[in-house]
Formats: sequence, structure tokens, C-alpha cells
Amino acid sequence: MGSGATGDAGGNTALAALIKEAGCSNAALARRVNELSSLHGEITRYDKASITRWVQGMTPKGKSPQFIAEAVGSFLGRPVSPTDLGFSQQAQRPVVARALTYCEDVGDTLHTLAELGSTDISRRSLLGAVPFVASSLVDPQRQWLLWLLEDE
Repeated sequence: MGSGATGDAGGNTALAALIKEAGCSNAALARRVNELSSLHGEITRYDKASITRWVQGMTPKGKSPQFIAEAVGSFLGRPVSPTDLGFSQQAQRPVVARALTYCEDVGDTLHTLAELGSTDISRRSLLGAVPFVASSLVDPQRQWLLWLLEDE
């Protein structure tokens, strides 16, 4: 359970502020998120309690942050990104995509490795998520080598 733009009291203050600015109820926002997800071929059953949990700091899974951003944006009449709502961009990217990006932060790297290891246990979901392309390893290797040169 991650959190977005959190304050000292916890919770996602960015999401709470934009919901308040949009002037929509939690129930109306949940309905709109469900409508948008179904338009993209995904079935979600969010309700007003789901919105409350997100405001309290829970991070929705999968593509839901994008649907939430689109829904809030439709109430505001302007585009909104998941990052604007306080959902971390790192959490939005699937583990297979994060694993192919060089990251200098050891903590983030270890978290990605742990998540990749747990995903590997259920190989069908991992292999079905992204086709393997050997050339995709070139960029992380190049970044790592360049990082090594900078340290000398």
C-alpha cells in the first residue's frame, strides 16, 4: 500500500484537493472511473469507499490511476495526470518496464528486484505482460557503464 502526495497526517492531499476543486462527490467520481475503465475493456467496481481509501493514502492498482485522473479531469474540464493526483509515477509502471531502466537509487532497485522476483514466481503473468526483446537490455547496460565512468 503506497501513498501519493502525503502530508504529515498521512493521506493523499493532492487527490483530496483536486476532488474538492472538481466539486464532485466520491460516489460520482467512482461511477465515472468505472465508466471510463469499462470503455477501455476493464471491469472495475469502485464505490465511494474506494475513493475514501485513495484519499487516505491507498494506491490503486493497475491502470486505475489513469482512469481516476481522466475522471477527475472530466469534472475539472482540463487534463489531469496520475502524478497530479499524488500517485507516484514509479508505481504506475509495470515491474517489467521498471526492471529495464537503470536506477541509481539502491532502495528503488532492490524494491524492483523483489517485485520482479515475486512476479517471476507466477511466470505466466510475467511472460504474458511483455514480449522479451534482447535489444531492450542495451539502454540499461549503457546507462550503468556511463554511471561507472562518472564515478572515476
